[in-house]
Amino acid sequence: METDAEFVAVTNPAIRIRLLPSLIRLEADGRAGAISASPLSGRWQVLVRSAVGSPPRFAGTVMLKPGVAAEFALRGREPVRSIELFQLQAFRIQ
Repeated sequence: METDAEFVAVTNPAIRIRLLPSLIRLEADGRAGAISASPLSGRWQVLVRSAVGSPPRFAGTVMLKPGVAAEFALRGREPVRSIELFQLQAFRIQ
């Protein structure tokens, strides 16, 4: 990523996600970046889309802490037009 990009949550404008240029080495088949999503915290899975209606692609799992950027690998060279964050919960039933 060459520049920062900021995304605002559709349902809550107070939640903003910023893609930052990465400090880690870029991979041959993609880019690397860092994501900061204040005030979110915890383990989140990241999906990105290149265009409206395009299929989402998995960008990784990040541990978010308010004010701390979490690095991840973003496969592919397509631009990021939207980001979806979600959390999975697991329950063990025996």
